[in-house]
Order: sequence, then C-alpha cells, then structure tokens
Amino acid sequence: MLKEQKKAGEAELTAVIVGAGAFTDQGLTGEKGRPWDLLVAADGGLTSLQRIGLVPDVILGDFDSLGYIPGEEREEDADPHKKTTPEIVRLPVEKDDTDMAAACRLAWDRGCRNIRIYGGSGSRPDHFLANLQLLAGYSALGGTMTMVTPVCTIYAVTDGMLSFRAEEGTTFSVFSYSDRSDGVTISGEVKYRIADRSLGNTRALGVSNLMTGNEACISVAKGTLLVFLYHTPVLPD
Repeated sequence: MLKEQKKAGEAELTAVIVGAGAFTDQGLTGEKGRPWDLLVAADGGLTSLQRIGLVPDVILGDFDSLGYIPGEEREEDADPHKKTTPEIVRLPVEKDDTDMAAACRLAWDRGCRNIRIYGGSGSRPDHFLANLQLLAGYSALGGTMTMVTPVCTIYAVTDGMLSFRAEEGTTFSVFSYSDRSDGVTISGEVKYRIADRSLGNTRALGVSNLMTGNEACISVAKGTLLVFLYHTPVLPD
C-alpha cells in the first residue's frame, strides 16, 4: 500500500473516479467507511458503482457508454429510496478530452490532490494509455495519482518517493514515463536494486522486479516514473 505523504499542516482531499473499464472494488468496500472526499462516476463507471451499492457525488460524461442520461429516467423507474441525488455534469459527445480527463479536471478544480482512478483499463488499450497520461500529467503538477485495476495498481511518482508493502514474491515494474528520469533508486526487500541510475522511456530496464520480503522504496530525483504493482504473484514471461 502506498504510504501517502502530506505537507505539514495541509489537508489532502481525495477523489475516487470510476470509469467504464475493467473494474475491481478493492479499497472501495469493507469496514473503512468512505475513504474519499469526492466520488465521481465517469459515464459507464456508474454501472460499476451501482453494482456494489455506492452512490457517487457526481455523474459526468457524454453517456455514450452508459446508454442513458442519468436524472432523465421515467418517473415510474425512479428509485424512491435514494437518499442523495448526485450532481449531473453532461458533456458533449464531440470534445477534446475523454470523460476520464474531464473527471480528473473536475476533481482537481475542486481541490482534490489525491486522485484514484478505477475502471481505467480493459479492452481499449488507447483509453488505457490516455489514462496513464493522466496519471503522469497530474503527478507532474504535484498530485498523488493512482490507478487501481483488477490485476495491478499503478502509481505515478514525480521528483519524489514511493514506499509500499507487498507479499513476498509479488511482481512490480518501474518505467520512466518522462523522456528521461534521473536519480532513480530501487531499494528494500527486492530482487533487483539500483542506486542513482537514469532510466529512459525507450527501454524497459525496470520491468519484472520481485519482492523478496515485504517492503520496497522507489525514488526519482528528476522525472516521472510509473510503477506497476501486481496484486498477486505472477509467473515470469
């Protein structure tokens, strides 16, 4: 789990954004209550939230994935037991940004600097890449950016450090998203350690590392890294 660091005296608001891609409820359900300040359904992500009984604060999108406009249900289809009415933000179908990008911008504009994306991967690799760009872009602005997928959690780290705990045998990979990342150090209970190295975005030097214990630390002096931490041990290629 990421050990989130905050500046002294600064409260960090957390937004959870759920898209229409492959979904897991890891970190969204359980006994911890509501571990976020803003819950946003990006278009078809509303279906995933409804499936686990969560009502978002905001429903945003052009609603091509969802297939209907929230709030425009027929009166006989309305749920009289709903305790809250989400805010609806309708976007045009033809636009420069994806629904997920618009959702991230909404969360950022409302003061959320810790953004967790769900439903950001799946059968559309182009959308997955676009969501990785969002992680990197907002990380470079100072955000704490995470994407939770059914198979792994992806962290963006810019000019900083990421510490996490995982089971022995868990696979993780480290990539430079920026053209060049300098001062990269991978330490802790890991199979492959490096210290003060430079990574580029045209060679996968950090792919398929392995936890030999439970703790790891990854830092970068200058640049943006994407760290893929698998939820369970995986077989090597």
